Amino acid sequence: MNDIQTPTERQASSDQYLLHKADQRREAMQIPQGGRPIAAQQQIALTESDTTIVECGCGGSLFDIAYQMRTLSHLSPKNSHGKDIPIKVEVYVCRECGVVLGVT
Repeated sequence: MNDIQTPTERQASSDQYLLHKADQRREAMQIPQGGRPIAAQQQIALTESDTTIVECGCGGSLFDIAYQMRTLSHLSPKNSHGKDIPIKVEVYVCRECGVVLGVT
């Protein structure tokens, strides 16, 4: 059996490896085969008049970004690691009353 590759075979093997790695990165970043990230494909041109102001129940309309820490239990069927996994969730907190937006 001859394990020696010609330069053309080596290049083809190298190209195949690079394509495989690019596919893995694209999958990890959730980039479709077309090339642009999903979020970039969903951008649309908006003006202020196209939107409405979101208000808290107290009437406040200014919010701070905060992070709620959650844990995915090691017992969860969605956790294949066998350890508790900390998860950081971005939430919006009303500046007027301190209530987390969307939580009742």
